[in-house]
Amino acid sequence: MPKDWNLLVIKRKECGEEELLKELEDEGEFEVCGEGVLFGKVDDVTEFLEDVEKFRCVSKAVPLESVFTTSGDLISAVKKHIAKHIDEIEPEETLCVYVETRGNVKISSRIVEREVTAYLQRLVEQVLGRKPKIDRRNPDKMFSIYIVGDKCGICFLTREMREKYKLTLLAAGSL
Repeated sequence: MPKDWNLLVIKRKECGEEELLKELEDEGEFEVCGEGVLFGKVDDVTEFLEDVEKFRCVSKAVPLESVFTTSGDLISAVKKHIAKHIDEIEPEETLCVYVETRGNVKISSRIVEREVTAYLQRLVEQVLGRKPKIDRRNPDKMFSIYIVGDKCGICFLTREMREKYKLTLLAAGSL
């Protein structure tokens, strides 16, 4: 698995994986990593997200900053990633940790969400001197965590990014 995946793609239910792969073959490198879920590497993530509606078989595409294998301590790895973004959070902003899982995942999305949210709250309070407000419906900043089989992809999204690229929150827990 390349360490430079920068995109997660979820297929529409009416399309097959082979059909989706064929549709995306000229866009970059993609690998099926779970039922209906692909990790991808494209040259320009912004351009892909702006043009995503032209792909009939793509239900959702999400930019990724980091993808790693979950063989170690998943929650510790996620916490390290989140800590890198503490300087991008303003004291008055609302926050959210969002977790989706698919496939044979050995940890509950709710456990990951609960533990990572608690860590984020402690970190914000320690660094910014205030208890953060959690908003699961429309946060200013959101950490999205996608666990697919033995792989985990993470991204840090602003409200503006979510609105521009139609990255809406789904029901928490699964893809």
